Amino acid sequence: GNLGAIDPGEWPALSGLERYEPAVTSEVDATAAGTGGKKTWTFLVVARAAGSLEIPAHTLHFFNPKSATYETVSSQPITLEVIGDGSEVPAS
Repeated sequence: GNLGAIDPGEWPALSGLERYEPAVTSEVDATAAGTGGKKTWTFLVVARAAGSLEIPAHTLHFFNPKSATYETVSSQPITLEVIGDGSEVPAS
């Protein structure tokens, strides 16, 4: 498939967290057997509240040329335990 054409769809809303635009990388492998690869979205997420916060699961729909079918994959939710009130910034 065309990695450049992959649309991840709408990113889930985050409660108590701020998400910045992702860094997107693609790796394409072309061989005599065909073309494959992966596309990765890497986000910076900053907690804006204390407590138990969740990054919800995300679902991606795509066409698999090997099986000639549309498929769906989903991540697992990620739970973060955030302590503090955000008034103190750690020393670097």
